[in-house]
Amino acid sequence: MVIGRFRFVVIAVAVVIIAGFAVLGAQIWLMKARIDQLATKVSDIGSTFGVKLDETNAKLDAASMKLDAISQRLPVEFKQSEPKSQRKPARSPKASLPCAV
Repeated sequence: MVIGRFRFVVIAVAVVIIAGFAVLGAQIWLMKARIDQLATKVSDIGSTFGVKLDETNAKLDAASMKLDAISQRLPVEFKQSEPKSQRKPARSPKASLPCAV
């Protein structure tokens, strides 16, 4: 009778171990499928950002060219708009040195 119960316990433990491995295998299989889905989404995000970054770079380059053109015109326009009476006369190097008495 003790051997019969021991055999029953061994068979029950074996069934539980096999069922555990089956569940674990199913979970791993589902995880692999989910990882593949996420990898596909990540690669799509990279290509989408690449296109958007290229568009943004083009816009920034155009804005930079406009600012360069404006910054080159500003000194000329300020010199032309400044009246002659407001222009400071150039100082001689001797006038800028302090006098020692």
